Amino acid sequence: MAQTVGDFLVDRLHQWGVRILFGYPGDGINGVFGALNRANKKIDFVQARHEEMAAFMASAYAKFTGELGVCIATSGPGATHLITGLYDARLDHVPVLAICGQQSRNALGGHYQQEVDLPSLLKDVAGAFVQQASSPAQVRHLVDRAIRIAVGERRVTAIILPNDLQEMPYEEPPRAHGSVHSGVGFSIPKTVPYESDLQRAASVLNKGKKVAMLVGAGYGWIPGILKVKLGVNELLATIMLNSIAALIIEYLVQFPMRGDRSTTAHSPVIDESAQLLAFLPGSKWGVGFIIAVIAVIVIYIYLWRTKPGYEQRMAGQSTKFALYGGIRSDRAAIRAMLISGALAGLAGAIEVMGVHRRIMTGFSVGLGFDGLTSAILGQIHPIGVFIVAILFSGLKLGAQLGLQLKLDIPRELGGTIIGFIILFVAAGKLYEESIVRVRDWFTRKRGSNLKGESR
Repeated sequence: MAQTVGDFLVDRLHQWGVRILFGYPGDGINGVFGALNRANKKIDFVQARHEEMAAFMASAYAKFTGELGVCIATSGPGATHLITGLYDARLDHVPVLAICGQQSRNALGGHYQQEVDLPSLLKDVAGAFVQQASSPAQVRHLVDRAIRIAVGERRVTAIILPNDLQEMPYEEPPRAHGSVHSGVGFSIPKTVPYESDLQRAASVLNKGKKVAMLVGAGYGWIPGILKVKLGVNELLATIMLNSIAALIIEYLVQFPMRGDRSTTAHSPVIDESAQLLAFLPGSKWGVGFIIAVIAVIVIYIYLWRTKPGYEQRMAGQSTKFALYGGIRSDRAAIRAMLISGALAGLAGAIEVMGVHRRIMTGFSVGLGFDGLTSAILGQIHPIGVFIVAILFSGLKLGAQLGLQLKLDIPRELGGTIIGFIILFVAAGKLYEESIVRVRDWFTRKRGSNLKGESR
């Protein structure tokens, strides 16, 4: 059997690295689906419940993999249903190719059933490239250009194939005037700023000293002032300020500091001289761990070997006792938030310089709650918090790698275990008080019995 246009399309997509299609079949695109059946699963097909869902699937696939997402639909209403999902891809700047069927070429212009002017319909959402094929020899460069533009410019593109054309024998473009020859392959160019701009940016950064810790301390000062002056709960204030800080980082990484137009927004990779060294190749365990150990030692010495540290602990444990002892609890609270903010800034710097090597959207999501959990389980003691943090990280990593990847057990089970641990530890005081009450009751009961016997 001669290779049809549909067969060529499937083979060309495979050459471009496409391994999955999202769509919904129909009469207007049956020629391509027949080719998919004959291709011996070179490309997997995921049938959605609706064409709009297929477009959203292709968009999500491009976002989470960084590869080209491809969706396919029949002519008329099938093609129109793709629009909303394609706009999602366009607005998020991800590469998506839409393949649409069309009525027979002889029927076009005759107001035929389900005939829609698809090039005009798709012109806005796929304005970078949208073309309708009219001959077998034209399909080759339409596919190549659509994919190359989608990947290179991170845009939505579309090609439209009349149903009679899909079943025709494929023809290579002739070696003649008026024909176009194209090939497979594209390399994303590396964009490098001018040397003068890099030097100016480096000079600004080099003038900073302990910037992350100072910014964190300043940001931690805000909930401290709100606590002292207005009586605002510091836990609620820090949670709200965390959301504000996350949105600020989101803006910076999405716009002025964005490194490229990849699916996940991030800054350029920091210079190698500024990266924290790793102890093992391919590992995230490195100098950041040593910095954390030093921070634990410094905080321990501060809290248990210095006068301000003693005041800090007394103000936290008993405000009235601190007041009778002449300790200003308001100053201690602000000092605690300054130190906490500085440590948080240090942790963020370690995460950026030693783990991700760049600033990424959402890189710090959940770290605050992890720290709060470690503090609760560590009984608010630097050494205890350090030990619990190591065990906590092992439990989380084990739940992700051991349970989910190795045993197919949902990693949420690890979070459930951690939740029960927190519950039991936090309820320890309640258990102690209950035991004391029961013991006192038995003591009083026994005392009354002894009095009765003596009478």
